[in-house]
Amino acid sequence: MKKRIAIITGASSGLGAECARQIDGDCDEIYLLARRKERLDELAQSLDTPAKTIAIDLSYKAERETILQEILREIDRGAELSHLILAAGFGRVGYLGDEAEAAEAMIELNITALTHFTATLIPHCRGICLLFASVAAFTPQPNFAVYAASKAYVLSLSRALKMEYPDAHVLAVCPNPVETEFFNHTKGGESAIKKIGIEKKEHVVASALRKAKRGRSISLSCFWSKSIHVASKIFPTQWILTVSHWLGIY
Repeated sequence: MKKRIAIITGASSGLGAECARQIDGDCDEIYLLARRKERLDELAQSLDTPAKTIAIDLSYKAERETILQEILREIDRGAELSHLILAAGFGRVGYLGDEAEAAEAMIELNITALTHFTATLIPHCRGICLLFASVAAFTPQPNFAVYAASKAYVLSLSRALKMEYPDAHVLAVCPNPVETEFFNHTKGGESAIKKIGIEKKEHVVASALRKAKRGRSISLSCFWSKSIHVASKIFPTQWILTVSHWLGIY
């Protein structure tokens, strides 16, 4: 029997930590990656599966390369990558011209780091690959433009990778806003109307894992996310943006 390992980024809180809890027992070792070492250690101690905690800022390529080489060495020694879960990411509210530095940081983490990990590891994945996008992937979002664009990239990438790597069971997770620490880092929070239909992280993760095992390509886990997805396919983008503006969403 090969040693089955799981890789989870953004594992110190929110959806990443919840993924670790829900796959506990489904593999032989979990790599927990995030910046906050104490949070990772607390999570590791709560799991039955042995866990390796790695404090890392995924925004830095050199740090990413170091841990990726370590994982590849483990795979070369005979380990099998059973779960690749990329949940690290952040968003910042604001007009692009006012948040240029944050925009670059979002692109580096939400797109570049995710792509780096995926390109390196997905050829070795023989189980489940979850890429965390958002309902923001379905339409542009003024005042949240770069975040929405980054999640549209994740959704498009995941759909293509599902065809390229059928053994990996790639799935894009596209929840409505979730009860996590995400809003603490958006600098300005979200409008009240955007918080309608806020989801529980436990439900989002359970739905995503279940759908990945069934071979689905996307996980929409509540009425609102499904409605937004359907609306984005039916109505012109400019019409959606105009109505959203009237409603005070943007």
